[in-house]
Amino acid sequence: MTAATYAGTPTVESVIDRFVVVIGAQRCGSTLLHRMLDAHPEISMVKPARPEPKIFLDAELTAADLRRRISERLTSLDPAADLFGEKSTSYIESPLAADNIRRLVPDARIVAIVRNPIDRAVSNHRFSVANGLESDPLEVALERELEGWIPERLDDVSVSPFAYLGRGCYVDHLARYEELFGHDRLSVLMLEELIDRPESIATLYRRLGAAESFRPPGMGTVNAAVGKMPQLSSRMRSRLADYFRSGNAELAERYSLDILRWN
Repeated sequence: MTAATYAGTPTVESVIDRFVVVIGAQRCGSTLLHRMLDAHPEISMVKPARPEPKIFLDAELTAADLRRRISERLTSLDPAADLFGEKSTSYIESPLAADNIRRLVPDARIVAIVRNPIDRAVSNHRFSVANGLESDPLEVALERELEGWIPERLDDVSVSPFAYLGRGCYVDHLARYEELFGHDRLSVLMLEELIDRPESIATLYRRLGAAESFRPPGMGTVNAAVGKMPQLSSRMRSRLADYFRSGNAELAERYSLDILRWN
């Protein structure tokens, strides 16, 4: 793909016609992925990456609403790009967002990034604690979910901050996007792959139709949490491995992922 040239700010129409949506998952390196996509001269992502735009999360979102929201972000986009996109990690588990994207941007390219779901759960708990949402210790919170109970979702957050395990059942969440957009329009990456083999971003560039020869600066550099991450007991880690086993296997088969590194 050759970067198109526009004078000044891109139009809403040009953005909608060539849209990439990074749907998550949370605590899986989506900010790193946003940076690697935005670094490509043919791709321009809505900025800032944080706080996230969450353009498609509202019920009864209309085409006029979408145009207004995108127009508010146009100045953050590079008019010379061929592809435009946004990243909001709540999308992966939101049927509403999936339906809105399909209804309003039917030709969108969908990208998800996943991570060892046990590590994701630990990171999610730490994030919830740091933001004053969670008061229970890590293994107490995980145990209650294993027993089938989690606190009710809070009104001022877009998804449950307490579904530490459920949010890591990636294949279940991705099924709706595959149903709506088809297997070929859905790209799934592993954070561990991007870190260990950052050149693997070339595969995504190619799938999106951008030059795969480009290498973004600072490849493999993740936004690391400050301080030491909590450690799980071997018993809890074993239980979680059993919890995720079948879903991980299906995920690997459907999207050709090397989840052996998760072991």
